[in-house]
Amino acid sequence: MNKEERYEQFFNDFEEWLHTQMDVFTKAANLALQAAQENDEDMNAAAAVLTYQSRLQAYEFLIGKFDNFHKGKEFHDLPDDMLGKKYY
Repeated sequence: MNKEERYEQFFNDFEEWLHTQMDVFTKAANLALQAAQENDEDMNAAAAVLTYQSRLQAYEFLIGKFDNFHKGKEFHDLPDDMLGKKYY
């Protein structure tokens, strides 16, 4: 396998891993949110929700970079829908 094929395999594996992480952390965030809602005093569940959501935002950012790459855009270009989103 030459260097370019290794790069391509690495990027494909990394992108697949990101999507897997999105699935895992989405489920974890939902479970933590459910636990926090069921018990208002469970500070660990509330902290877990914040942790999972921040990781999801980071993974979404990286997936946006891969989307740009597949569309032929530069690394520093914003994803198409980024300016239309509002985060609270």
